[in-house]
Amino acid sequence: MKRHLKIQFTDGNVMQFEFSPSIEEHRMGSYLDQMMSLSNLIIEAEGRVMLFPTQNIKFIEVYPAPQKLGTNIIRAAKIVD
Repeated sequence: MKRHLKIQFTDGNVMQFEFSPSIEEHRMGSYLDQMMSLSNLIIEAEGRVMLFPTQNIKFIEVYPAPQKLGTNIIRAAKIVD
């Protein structure tokens, strides 16, 4: 199953990526925590490497959500206006 990654930047721009999961399902929560503690998000796509400074990222959305995320995740939430 393919996963999707959507990056919303602080300037309002959005980039979206599709990828095959390369991380074991049960490690995804700690991987996301580790990824956001770095100064750059690094993505290889279509033969190029892109570095995104995390201070320019407003939020990251990954879907579909992995089944096993860890204990520090709020689950089954609804988005409301």
